[in-house]
Amino acid sequence: MNENQKRFLDDMEIAQQLYIIEMVNEEDKKITFHIAGPADTPYETGVFEVDLTFPDNYPNALPQIKFQTLIWNCAVEPSTGQVHIENYSRLNVSEALSYIEDLFRSIEVDEEVMFYKTARFWTTEFAGGRPLPDDDWQKKKVDSLIEMGFSRLESILALGGSDWNLADAAEQLLEGDEQAQE
Repeated sequence: MNENQKRFLDDMEIAQQLYIIEMVNEEDKKITFHIAGPADTPYETGVFEVDLTFPDNYPNALPQIKFQTLIWNCAVEPSTGQVHIENYSRLNVSEALSYIEDLFRSIEVDEEVMFYKTARFWTTEFAGGRPLPDDDWQKKKVDSLIEMGFSRLESILALGGSDWNLADAAEQLLEGDEQAQE
């Protein structure tokens, strides 16, 4: 076992005292963990699965972090779940897990802001979050696009990217279809 692998396993042991982590592949340094959305955030009541893959030269580079549960967050690519890590050149296991926790807590927007409403809807839709009574308007818009022949996921992605403007989302989806046919 090389020094980087030993350090990774030592760091995993420490992190497992704080988090429930599943080692997916020890040799590839790939782990999965589940995190509950913190209270007083749009992610509250949701549970999110996250994969972390650490580089061979651990801990001297950034891990690859990917949400397996779709999430609406400015640091996460909505269609792939890939996390964009900024302001860091390296993260160990505990630091990477803390970074993910901070993604949830760094959202400081009013519940009336569209970002909050979108993140809340995604939490309900993809992370098993408890639905709120005022989520119906979003479901109706998703259903309208589904009736036009688009998939549920395509519809939710387009609506989220267009601040829930149904006409803009439909136009975006139709333009995508036209480009795919060319």
